[in-house]
Amino acid sequence: MKIIKKDRRAYIVLLFVTFFFCSCQEDEFLVQSDPNGVTGAVFAETIMEVDASLASVYEGLRGHRVADVGPGNLISDIVFPGRRGAVGQFFQHLDFINYNLTSSSTQIAARWRQLYQVIFRANLTLGFVEKGRENGLDKSELIIIEAQAKFLRALAHFYVYNTFNEGNIILRVQPNPTFNSLSVNVTPADQVIKAIREDFTFAYNNLPLKNDSEYLAGRITAGAAAMLLANTYLYEGEFDKAIPFYEEIVNESAKFGFALLTNETELLNMFSDEGEYNSESILEIEYNLANNLQQTQWEEDSFHNRLGVVVGPPILNSQARLVPSNWLTVEYLEDHLKFTDADKTDPAVYNTVSLRASSMVAMVNDTRNPYYQSEVPAQHFSFDRLPAVFRKYTNWDNSTGEINSKGSAWKSGKNVILNRLPEAYLNLAECYLKGASPRVDEAIELINVIRRRWKIAEFKLDPGSAISELDQVMNHIMYVEKPLELSLEGSHARSIDIRRWGIAKERFEALSKEDGTSVRDRYKLAPYEYTTADGETATRARSTLVPIADGEDVEDSNNNKLDVEFTVAAQRYTNGYYPLPTIETDFNENIK
Repeated sequence: MKIIKKDRRAYIVLLFVTFFFCSCQEDEFLVQSDPNGVTGAVFAETIMEVDASLASVYEGLRGHRVADVGPGNLISDIVFPGRRGAVGQFFQHLDFINYNLTSSSTQIAARWRQLYQVIFRANLTLGFVEKGRENGLDKSELIIIEAQAKFLRALAHFYVYNTFNEGNIILRVQPNPTFNSLSVNVTPADQVIKAIREDFTFAYNNLPLKNDSEYLAGRITAGAAAMLLANTYLYEGEFDKAIPFYEEIVNESAKFGFALLTNETELLNMFSDEGEYNSESILEIEYNLANNLQQTQWEEDSFHNRLGVVVGPPILNSQARLVPSNWLTVEYLEDHLKFTDADKTDPAVYNTVSLRASSMVAMVNDTRNPYYQSEVPAQHFSFDRLPAVFRKYTNWDNSTGEINSKGSAWKSGKNVILNRLPEAYLNLAECYLKGASPRVDEAIELINVIRRRWKIAEFKLDPGSAISELDQVMNHIMYVEKPLELSLEGSHARSIDIRRWGIAKERFEALSKEDGTSVRDRYKLAPYEYTTADGETATRARSTLVPIADGEDVEDSNNNKLDVEFTVAAQRYTNGYYPLPTIETDFNENIK
């Protein structure tokens, strides 16, 4: 999905003025009309004017707390908050990973505010659609705008629903919202999800399968609506209702313009500038460095984002605020070894990485993919106590470091991925396992389609396992395939998954144990020899992980023990939802 990035700015400025007066029109002291103002009656005189209102809804998705890549992953099990050995460096992240969140937390308030801003703009657009019909505008064009606005309204509601108050949230579906309509009580969760599905269904039934014109490139299509509609059923455990939508996306992907990447170069560049809007992309938020560079990095709806600094390596002003957790690092490191007879004790075998790992993260022993214009990652920075960093959302492909990204390390033009085709494959596999009639073999094949394109060994059942075949496959989806394939993607996707699977608390408990079973007790930091740009042999200390040998004593004094993770989350995790923020409860007199 592409956010319209030019040709709309004059309209959007005008709309902000209109929105303010529309939202307050019933307040007594604002009854007088502004003779110089722009009203809905005049504004919806052309399709371009109505479409300009829709552009402002798309722009609302750029708010950093919409995708919420940082906080949304900090409350999951896949990231560590800051550089190894410097856990207190980014104290603002600790509230999330330690589940120390209250109704007055500023970042959860920002998520609430930004998502409801999208909803507010969508409702205003729908009001303009109604006025456009009254003005006799082309109905076929208006219904496409209406379908997009309803999709975006549903998307924002869906994100709020899955984040706050166990889904009991404020439902705002009134076109042309007024001041009085803003102060309403929360709606029960079952009614909220019903309204969300109605909007997604309308979008699914009325949007084009794909956009062929350059002007409409990247706008919401029926394929995105099918994906989100399916997710509403999956997340609620209604697997058989989700299956037809996922099957349509997977089995008829060509009609939507979707296709899995299989070419090695394309796979390695999936998270580069060249890989943006590739054939796997279902829903994607565009950022760029071509527009409005005068906007500061702290403007939440700016054309750029701050993720390069947040996830990039700690060099040249980047800060590595989100790094892969211990267990995820090991899974990427050993991705190429699963379901093979490879000897993990052979350094020549162990010190290689899979094509998937090379695409998703940077590790010191990756010899396949360049990194910030260095031939290999080991030549770029030390990896000291940091055996993996994410490639996603960094400018590894177009600069020598985040500091060289258009004048500020805090400004990045990398797109953010909300939904990608492999998610449909893996969600469908889960539905096949959990539906009324389990289809284990078909679920395995969906997993292996993903694995084969990465040129890694296919998933195999263990006939000697005490775990059932169905549970073996489900465990692989939960703990291997989905986190490796989709890390950092979506909006709170991993935290929602571990919550709905009912494994979150036990997951945090298992990962924080120091009883010989955790990754920290089984792996240690180790040096890695590499070839410098000058052809010399050099060593990066404490830069990779190796298994601890039986009977080996790993002492902290050697600085090669991994950090303990998730200890506080294991104690404090409850249900994984944020409370209603005080910015709503303090000013909304109707919340009970």
